[in-house]
Amino acid sequence: MEPKRALALGGFMLLVVGVLFMAAQFIWVEHFAFAVKELSGWGIDLKTNVPGFGVMVLGTVLLLAARFGKLPNSN
Repeated sequence: MEPKRALALGGFMLLVVGVLFMAAQFIWVEHFAFAVKELSGWGIDLKTNVPGFGVMVLGTVLLLAARFGKLPNSN
């Protein structure tokens, strides 16, 4: 498998896992009671769980690296 394709696949899988963490927060509210972060500013008021948000940010970084990065042996 090409390095760019592997990096993009890993990023996509991390995004899916992040969405699953977010869905789990709505199912098991008491489990994520102390892992909630409120992000507000510029008219945005977002309340999210920390593990899901962190995994989604990491997945986005991997997808951006696969798209714009210069990896060896890639076209």
